[in-house]
Parts: sequence; structure tokens; C-alpha cells
Amino acid sequence: MSKNTITTGQYVTLEYTLASVGNRVLALLIDNVTLYGYFSFLFFLFSALPSSIFYADLGFYLFLLLSLPMFLYFPLMEALNHGQTFGKMAMKIRVISQNGSSPTLSAFILRYILQVVDYPLGLLPLLLTRNHQRFGDLAAGTIVVSTKMPYVFLPKYDFAAQDYVPNYPEVQMLNTKQMDVISRTYYSHAPNRQEMIDLLAEKVCSTLGIRPKLPGNEIFLQQLLNDSYYYISSVEA
Repeated sequence: MSKNTITTGQYVTLEYTLASVGNRVLALLIDNVTLYGYFSFLFFLFSALPSSIFYADLGFYLFLLLSLPMFLYFPLMEALNHGQTFGKMAMKIRVISQNGSSPTLSAFILRYILQVVDYPLGLLPLLLTRNHQRFGDLAAGTIVVSTKMPYVFLPKYDFAAQDYVPNYPEVQMLNTKQMDVISRTYYSHAPNRQEMIDLLAEKVCSTLGIRPKLPGNEIFLQQLLNDSYYYISSVEA
């Protein structure tokens, strides 16, 4: 099966298994059968209602209201269910962003709207793009992967193998998202980078109850990153 590798802000590499074209087609088929079943239920329900309701226009508005789940099924189901519709759940695949995070609601809506471009082309985009992406995926920055846990390649750093002594063991109290913020801020090229570093350093010191051992908040954040990499490498070893 095709693979897709993603490197996070902490330089940890995740390798996902891309969903096969066959699984994506079957997932779509299951979803369409689900929507057809829902439409059939609505048709049966409204066939049993008295005609007087429709003369009062109540039936039309009621039908319109109950039909909304059909039109919003794909973006809302995926947004509320970790990138999965019923079909994707059955085929054990899901939609994620190309950076490995969960897509935003706007991304789900965009890939859904662009189905009008994808459907006439059939399987062509899935077969020709490297990550089996249709135009909706390319525009929204998403890929469809297997729900199987990604393989994680933890980074190896020379300083971790050269009798490196951590400066701040408290860094182990920070979770992955917090370390990701530190990494992205440190390696940022934003015009206000130094201001962000100063504010973040102050926040980290307050959270961990520590003080920088050397002057300079930039050096402090670099030491935190090095210590974090050291402990990650130690766990891997």
C-alpha cells in the first residue's frame, strides 16, 4: 500500500498508510446507499401524511428541514466524527490534513463542494495524484488514510548519545502540543518572532516553576527543545 510521511513541528515523523482507491470507492458506495435509505424513509413518511398538510405548505417546509441531513451529510459527519462518514468507518479510513492534524470545518466543506468537479472525472484524480487526492483534497489540503495507527519514527540526535546532561528535567511535564508550540515559535520566521519567544518563555517558566540558567529567552527555548529531544530519544532507546 502507498505511504505518506508527515514530519511534525518536533521533527517526529509519522508514516500513514494511504487509503486505497478501492476502499474509497466502497466507502462512497456505502454512504450513497445510506443516503438513499434515508431518502426512501422520508418518501415513505410523507406519503403517509394527510394531503392537507401539503396544501398549507407545512409539508414542503417540513420536507426541506428533514432533507438537510442529506445535503450536509458529508461535511458535518466528517467534521463531527474525526474525518469519517459511515462508509469510511466501515472501510476503516478517515480524512486528515496533510500535516497530520484534524481538518477544519471549512476544509471539509470545501472538499465536499468540489465534488461537483471530481464526480465528472471519476477515478482519474485518485489514480494520477501521488497521495490519491481528488481536487477537493488538493484544495482543502487533506488526504484520506487508513485508521490504523501511524508508524512513528522518533528522532535521533547526536547530543543525546554524547553524555548529554539535560538542563531542565521539568520539560517532561509538557505534553506534545505544548512542545510543538515551543518548536514552531523557536523556528518561526515571523517579524514578531522575538516578542513571541519572550512571551512564551515567560509562560513556560511560570508553568514549570523554573528560571532560565543562562541569559536569553532564545537560548532557554533551545535548551528546552534539546532536553525534550533527549528524553524522547531515551524512551526510544
